[in-house]
Amino acid sequence: MVDDGRDADYVLGRSQEEYDRLIEQGGLLGPATERVLRAAGVCAGMRVLDVGCGVGEVARVVGELVGDGGEVVGVDVDEAAVRIAEQRLRHVGVRFTGVVGDLRSVDVGDAFDVACCRMVLQYQADATEAIVTMARHVKIGGVIVAHEIAPVLTGARAYPAFPLAERVNGWIAAAYAGAGGNPHVGAELGRRFAEAGLQPVAQPIVETVCALGDSVVAARRFRTLLASLLPTLVEREIAAERDVDLAAFEDRFRAEARAANSTVVLWSALVGWWAHRV
Repeated sequence: MVDDGRDADYVLGRSQEEYDRLIEQGGLLGPATERVLRAAGVCAGMRVLDVGCGVGEVARVVGELVGDGGEVVGVDVDEAAVRIAEQRLRHVGVRFTGVVGDLRSVDVGDAFDVACCRMVLQYQADATEAIVTMARHVKIGGVIVAHEIAPVLTGARAYPAFPLAERVNGWIAAAYAGAGGNPHVGAELGRRFAEAGLQPVAQPIVETVCALGDSVVAARRFRTLLASLLPTLVEREIAAERDVDLAAFEDRFRAEARAANSTVVLWSALVGWWAHRV
């Protein structure tokens, strides 16, 4: 999709199931995000703005890098997620301040050493303008970091295929269709940074996070994703609750995978790119 003047619909919703899914996803993506942040120069004592902080998974990684002498300020439109982030990060000793609101209109302060986001720009009406907004809060010489998925290099497949896996992929694709935003922004980050008047580094970090062959993991990941998507699936008449059948989904998925002697592959290609404010 291309920029169409509106932010994307967050079709995954804002439920406890979705927050739990984000926490699990954060555990999977955390090491890759840490490598990007380290390469961008995030280190002890820095003051960092985490844009679209959600339940605090990126802030948790940042907090470990900046240490007791640093600070993380997280901003998100979802108040419930911000409160969860505050509680979780307080528990692990991260110096974190949560701000509820849209970065375009809420006061988060200025003169940050770093502004970062993960899987946030894909939901923005204009990713370049979002980067410009992030940069306004970073001091001269500071860094803006983005870690975004590259859907063209991301997917979930069963080899050989079996019916439930194929149906799930169809449901997911249909739920995201027409949601707006730009899911391909990960591949465009270098250009987007330059358009925003920043100096991007020459080479991003591109890394694939992969789960291979374990249908138990795949079944759980699909179920948690479908739990978040279910209201959208039902509202748009993509699938009925009885078709998804969350209560029995994992057993059904594993049984079909065994019957087909199938290997299930889940992979996410992430592009980490950063730029300096000059």
